[in-house]
Amino acid sequence: PKDAPPDPIQTGDCSLALALLSDVDEKPLTTTLELWRLDEPGNEHWTAGDRRIKTLEAKDGRATVHGLAAGRYRVHAYAQRDKSKDPEAFAVAGASTDVTLALPAPRRFRVRLRVYDQAGRFVLRGHKQSGGASSYSRSGDRTPDWVERRRLREGVLNQSITIGGGCGCGGGRGARVPAESVNGTFEMLTMRESERRRSWSRTWYLHPEDGTKVSLYARSGTARDRVFVGVTLPLTELHDAIRLPDGSRAIDAGARIRASSSAVLVGEDGLEPAWRKLPIEIRVSLRGYADLKFEHTLDGPLEDRTLVPNVE
Repeated sequence: PKDAPPDPIQTGDCSLALALLSDVDEKPLTTTLELWRLDEPGNEHWTAGDRRIKTLEAKDGRATVHGLAAGRYRVHAYAQRDKSKDPEAFAVAGASTDVTLALPAPRRFRVRLRVYDQAGRFVLRGHKQSGGASSYSRSGDRTPDWVERRRLREGVLNQSITIGGGCGCGGGRGARVPAESVNGTFEMLTMRESERRRSWSRTWYLHPEDGTKVSLYARSGTARDRVFVGVTLPLTELHDAIRLPDGSRAIDAGARIRASSSAVLVGEDGLEPAWRKLPIEIRVSLRGYADLKFEHTLDGPLEDRTLVPNVE
């Protein structure tokens, strides 16, 4: 609170040199981190308790802090994997203290896709395409759960904590690249686990040969290899089913026909969803005619559809 009595940070002649390594591959870990002093002595207004001394950037896994008081310290790194435990406390004393910490870094996992056609066969070839990435950063004061708070001795004021907040960003589509399945499964991408302060998502598309598009949306979360299931419909069959009132094919008259299905995640138990009931969304537009939108599933035949002229 702005009207709280002062609580100056204690200083000293100690220096700390930190080396932060990933526990996954032992490489330097770049991260924003908080340096906390444990059980800093109290004063006339505040009780003893843990104190955030500094928030700093560790570039290429290294950070140095000067002017510290001797005592026990602990770090809280933002780039650690979500829900991981902070390294244990360490002592700082004397003119220089070197500390190397192995931090729980986000691990990688595979995202794969199986696509069925209407005959129940796996799609074996096609083109895959990145649909872009989005990230979400969590901001605000998220105090570690191990902190023993300093409190006002008078007990008149309460400390306020700001929680939450966030921002997102995203990217565009990439180029299509040839893709072949292995035993009916496409290797789509690899992803990293969520960090404490940042998570992300990725969208990818599979364009089967002469088939409708399949979209896949994956989020970071925890490290677990994931398999998605999608369905596709032959483009020729779809084009034959969309007609003009005179019986001719709408595609031959320049109609824009877009169709796609969203892949569904296979459960941790390995049981696939009822893929024949997964909807394929179809949209048709042609100048002079009303837009046509409908869904089709592979558990039944594709019925012919006739575009309706616009009424002036």
